[in-house]
Amino acid sequence: MVLLLLGLALGTRAKGDDKDLVRLDSQMEALQDETGRMQRSFDQHMSDVEKQIARNAEASSKMAAAIANLQTSLDSQATKSRQSVEEIGGLGQSLNEGFDQARERLARATRRLDQTHPVRLTVPSSPVTGGTGQDADYDRALRDFNQGKTAAAWKEFSAYAVSHPSTDLGGASYFYMAEIRYQKGDYREAIGYYNLALRMSPGGSKAAAAELKKGGALVHLGLTDDGMVEFLHVIKEYPNSNEATLAKKVIAKLKALSQ
Repeated sequence: MVLLLLGLALGTRAKGDDKDLVRLDSQMEALQDETGRMQRSFDQHMSDVEKQIARNAEASSKMAAAIANLQTSLDSQATKSRQSVEEIGGLGQSLNEGFDQARERLARATRRLDQTHPVRLTVPSSPVTGGTGQDADYDRALRDFNQGKTAAAWKEFSAYAVSHPSTDLGGASYFYMAEIRYQKGDYREAIGYYNLALRMSPGGSKAAAAELKKGGALVHLGLTDDGMVEFLHVIKEYPNSNEATLAKKVIAKLKALSQ
């Protein structure tokens, strides 16, 4: 009887242990499955991270290459700019030297002519008339000019020429502005103002004088042939004028010097 009870107890315990083992095995399998899923998820995550790192590295490499290319391009442009500046500077220096040499040659030639043939660079001035009695501003400018107050006369003639365009006195104002430049040796500027006097008042009282003195300025600049054209035109257009007589004298002297 005791043995029977012991066997039943042992059998019952064995069945209970078997259930525990089955349950434990089931839990172990579930744990392994979960561990597997976690491992796969971790592996996938690490793969994604590695891919992102690779993409970032590639992007960084491309960016570095782009920056390097840009820097190279900027360096090249900077070099070209420096070279251009140097070339322009060199060209400017060459031009300045050329102009300086030309001015020096002209100055030497002028000095030689002044020493050997002073008449060649002398063009008589037409008589300076007194005040017109018609315009106080013009008369004041002319009075200052005759008194050697060239700075004041320049301002007054300039203002008058601007306020009285295309008039005889307006053209005469440009003529005296040209005379001021002529007296200072600024022959190119003088020619410009003589041209303005002729343009503003083609048949004005100072037209013959402007053309005569324009010819003289051209001779000063070494453009003797052009100056001769102006002198001949004075003789043709104003045959009975004092300027025509002066032009004939200058032409005769220039011809004598050329022989």
